[in-house]
Amino acid sequence: MQLGFSFSLLLATLVLAMSSVVEAAPTVKRSSGMITLPLKRIAQNRDDVHPLVLLQQHINRGLKRGARMAGREAPSDLELRENLHKRMFIPRSWQETQPWQALQPKWR
Repeated sequence: MQLGFSFSLLLATLVLAMSSVVEAAPTVKRSSGMITLPLKRIAQNRDDVHPLVLLQQHINRGLKRGARMAGREAPSDLELRENLHKRMFIPRSWQETQPWQALQPKWR
């Protein structure tokens, strides 16, 4: 069986392309200059503190850590306390209506 010239050329090109060694992954690990932190879940069941207060405490720690890493002045304790007081508007009926409490078993 005789092949056409264009088909022979296509076949030869494919053989050459597949025979060449190509590495898609870079061989040298480049340093991007970025800082990475491993994340892990903190398992804490705290019934004494409202979740929004815990959230604001977490945000405040992040603000302080971010300022420290950027070389800026950290927010003052007064600013952080004001952020916490802004978030602390909690309805009085919170202790009676805690929907997530009904879903969690009590093992104490």
